[in-house]
Amino acid sequence: MGDEDSSHYDVIAKDATSVVIRIENKVFEEEGIRLITFDGPRYWICLGNIHEWFKKTDG
Repeated sequence: MGDEDSSHYDVIAKDATSVVIRIENKVFEEEGIRLITFDGPRYWICLGNIHEWFKKTDG
């Protein structure tokens, strides 16, 4: 169905519609900052010039 991966992260900041996290990138052995924006039943992450959208699911 797709690739699955996980990483450790720290929440740096949050508000009513978004959260900023610091993540560990295992592949490149470096840290990165990501903004996750929530929009109703969906959320998205900006990856360079691409906005990757996801749908919230239960469980």
